[in-house]
Amino acid sequence: LHFKLGSFAAVADGLRVGGTGDVEIHVLDQSGEELCRSNPLRVVAKDAELVHFWGDTHGQSNETLGISPDGAWLYYDSDTRGNADIWRIPVQGGRAAGPPEQITTDSAGEFSPDVSPDGSEIVYHSFRGGNRDVFVAPAGGGPEQRVTTSPQHDWNPDWMPDGPTILFDHQEDLVTPLWTVTRGENGSWGEARPVSYRGPVSMARPSPDGRLVA
Repeated sequence: LHFKLGSFAAVADGLRVGGTGDVEIHVLDQSGEELCRSNPLRVVAKDAELVHFWGDTHGQSNETLGISPDGAWLYYDSDTRGNADIWRIPVQGGRAAGPPEQITTDSAGEFSPDVSPDGSEIVYHSFRGGNRDVFVAPAGGGPEQRVTTSPQHDWNPDWMPDGPTILFDHQEDLVTPLWTVTRGENGSWGEARPVSYRGPVSMARPSPDGRLVA
């Protein structure tokens, strides 16, 4: 295949799948390095009639991002190496000022990073143990601390302005979907507590003074 810069799509005719399973299209450059890959297609029958497959190719997928309080670092989740991890990149004047740095390396996916008010830590959720839970780690990477252990999905965490408190979605609980958890003076996290708001909500963010949530 030959891709022209700025072209919208390329067609690869005559490709056939030899068996069942998940199929992806990987685009490599002349040196063999991967440039992008398609979204997966699940094949459930062999020797079926040939049909067209639209492969939406991308170099990486990103869901959410966060910026450090001093504006020097942009944090984001990325599957650029096959697994969703937390990365950061230095920024200056609205542009990248250096290469990206990988922060997490666990085989489970990590998403939705947010930076603490003092810039020293990040919070995010990860798929470990079969559901989403909230984790905290140093802003530059290092030992992680698990914050929640609920069998429910705890995700989309955000630091409250006071510093030691985290706001997060307690998914699948439609009565009290917003919860908070606070770290004590001894460094351990206390029991998570529901916010008084009633009704479905997602990815809530606190006001600068911490009095309101949007």
